[in-house]
Amino acid sequence: MFCYTVFSVMRESTIFKTKQGVEVHYAPEKDYEDDNIKIFHLFTHAETGKFAFHLDWSPYDTPSENDLLMWFSLECPSRFSIGDGLGSGNLDTERLTNALGKQLCIEGF
Repeated sequence: MFCYTVFSVMRESTIFKTKQGVEVHYAPEKDYEDDNIKIFHLFTHAETGKFAFHLDWSPYDTPSENDLLMWFSLECPSRFSIGDGLGSGNLDTERLTNALGKQLCIEGF
């Protein structure tokens, strides 16, 4: 998947375009519990607002705009398909940065 962004003040309004041409936007949902808040990192179709897919990210952390851009540049990998051999644990900035460095053949990654 490849993405482009439409810059706006609200991050949830940023439009990403998948390799297949589907336009989506980041639409996190929060689940409020007695002792914490969990975030579900969802993407919805820009046109219909219906669920498209989710990002495998910690439910206690929010990815930065740069994290989302890297994730789309890597074609939206999961913890299993990112290719770092870990297989477990949510994706994070470090895992995305390492995968992007390897993809771009940057020495040290």
